[in-house]
Amino acid sequence: MRFQFRMLRAYTVLALIFSLIMGSCWQYFTVRSEYREARNDLTLIGQQMASQFDVMYDSMRQAASEILSDQDVVAAIRVLRNPELHDRKTLADCRSVIERKISTNYFVTAYNRVIFFNDYGTVLYSTLDILSGFIDSSAAPVNRDYLKEVEDLHGKPYLTVVTEDPWGENQDLVFSMIRSVVGDSLGFIEVQQKAGKLDELFAPPNEDISVMIILPGQGMLYSNENEDSKILLKYEAGSPDGIYDDDEAGRLVFLTTAENQAKVLVSVRQSVLKENIRYSYVMAAVFMLAFFLLSFGFIYFVSGRLTKPIREMRRQIDHTQLSMLDQKIELKSSDDEIQALGQSYNDLLHRLLKSIDREKKLSLLQLQTQFDSLQAQINPHFLYNILNVIIARGVEDDDDLICDICANLADMLRYSTNTLERTASVRDEVQYLQKYLYLMKTRYMDQLETNICISPDIESYKLPKITLQQLAENSINHGYCRKSCIMHIEIEGNIKEKGWYLTIRDNGDGFTTEGISDIKENLAAIRRRIDDQNLAIEAEIGGMGLINLYARLYLLYGSRLSFDMGNRPEGGAEITIYILDESNE
Repeated sequence: MRFQFRMLRAYTVLALIFSLIMGSCWQYFTVRSEYREARNDLTLIGQQMASQFDVMYDSMRQAASEILSDQDVVAAIRVLRNPELHDRKTLADCRSVIERKISTNYFVTAYNRVIFFNDYGTVLYSTLDILSGFIDSSAAPVNRDYLKEVEDLHGKPYLTVVTEDPWGENQDLVFSMIRSVVGDSLGFIEVQQKAGKLDELFAPPNEDISVMIILPGQGMLYSNENEDSKILLKYEAGSPDGIYDDDEAGRLVFLTTAENQAKVLVSVRQSVLKENIRYSYVMAAVFMLAFFLLSFGFIYFVSGRLTKPIREMRRQIDHTQLSMLDQKIELKSSDDEIQALGQSYNDLLHRLLKSIDREKKLSLLQLQTQFDSLQAQINPHFLYNILNVIIARGVEDDDDLICDICANLADMLRYSTNTLERTASVRDEVQYLQKYLYLMKTRYMDQLETNICISPDIESYKLPKITLQQLAENSINHGYCRKSCIMHIEIEGNIKEKGWYLTIRDNGDGFTTEGISDIKENLAAIRRRIDDQNLAIEAEIGGMGLINLYARLYLLYGSRLSFDMGNRPEGGAEITIYILDESNE
């Protein structure tokens, strides 16, 4: 019952955690979807507002262009440039030409006013509202600051921000597009529109959306709300088009640039977005609760079915004794997993029986090994004494070669018979190899050439004892059976990629195809034996050949070992031992 309770509690915690994760993911993606939809809406509205602004701008620009494209109007403007040179009738006719042009039905109905004025007191205008649109010609605002800038544009249009009507007396809010007539102070054409037109053109689809138009270098042309307008003026210059999550203004802002470089900003308050997604928190909580209740009911039902055979299995395990290891557990359950668990436990008992039997055999093997070790300690001692006798006779006969041979042989015996350590550093292995090669050179003389190139970076790494000497001895004893030449043996070691390596190569016969195949099969077999047993394997394999060497390397490094062997293109054999670093395993 306690097991069922613990299992139910564990699965309940898992269900709760999973419910929280699922609910959080649902809420996260819902919020992302809402923000993505808000961004898409702002982008669409902003592009629409920019398009409407371009249409309005083009309309006012084309109106001024149409007036100035009339040659009669341009000629009349040139006459009015020098009124003192002409009589009254000529001046009146010229004014009439201009007034007829700017008083056409299209100009009168489409705009608040269309005005021509110059520095010499001429003011001609058209308006649909005669009373409110009256202009006092004597009050021509030729001293407006931006007129100098308009003249410098040489006929290009200049759009003003919204101001009080400089011509009228009723202080209406208007904005204008002004163009200078190209020439020497010929005057200006002004197409004027009421500010209310902007409200009609740029009314947002809902009250939560704010629209703002900024004219570079002049300031704000239009905004459907005054709050936060100054904060958004920072986008007037230097800000590329795109979406901005403006925490300072508390808004999500879309910025786009119209054709005349005016900045169109469409924004929505972040608080409005948060209000719109607030319902997702409630839905997420409901979703998590529903999922948790369903999970809890399912877990309660399943745990009851699962724990019954497990409790029965626990009861049988509690009563299992060493004398009963050969008895199998019987579980009555239709669940394949439970049956598999029972079978796995029976297999475990079987392996335990085999392990106990193998442990008994291993104990006997260890006793034999201890006996062999004691005997090995006696034989080297005897050999040391004999070598010392030979060295003494060599000194008496003044034979330095005999002394050197015996000294090197004694060092080799001392190194190889030391049973306290099974591994040695690469540095010690190289020193042992050099003593062995010295003895071989005394035998083969000039018929043996060696080259040892070991990097100091790997000298501290470990190898099974007598690894390098085994490889060199293998080349000397078996590499030149079918070939008579100067034996050249090269041993190399260094860091490589994610590990380190040792390579021995010779110029001898090389491996036969059958030989390589047999050796690789034996290496695979010994690797499987080590992986299956991992007990007393060194005592079982015996010998000192490549198989023994591979077994000792595999016992030391396991899967980090790579043992490659093959023939060189120029002739001879090559064996490479590569050890992967533990950090890269």
